[in-house]
Amino acid sequence: MGIFSFFRKKKEMEIKESIPKEEKLPEISKPEFQPLVKTPEAAVAPAKEKEDVSNLKAKTDLLLTKIESLETRQESLLEKVKNIEKMLNEIYEMAKS
Repeated sequence: MGIFSFFRKKKEMEIKESIPKEEKLPEISKPEFQPLVKTPEAAVAPAKEKEDVSNLKAKTDLLLTKIESLETRQESLLEKVKNIEKMLNEIYEMAKS
C-alpha cells in the first residue's frame, strides 16, 4: 500500500458518488391480445405432424448415409494402418540383419 492506493480509493469513491441510483419504475401490465379469427388447432396439427415426420425421415436418412461413409473411411484407414505396420516390420527385419 503506497501513496497511489489512496488516490485510487479516492477516485473509486468519486465514481461511485457520481453514478445516480436507479429509481424503480412502475410495472406496466401487458395487454393480452385475442386473435380476430380463431383457427382450429386440430386442423393445423396434422399438417405439422406430417411435415415433422417427413423432416425426421429425411434427417435419419442423411445421418445413415453419413454413418455409412464414416464406416467406409474407417475401413480404408485401418487397411492403411495395417500396411504401414507391415512395412515397419519389414524395415525392422532388414535393420536387424
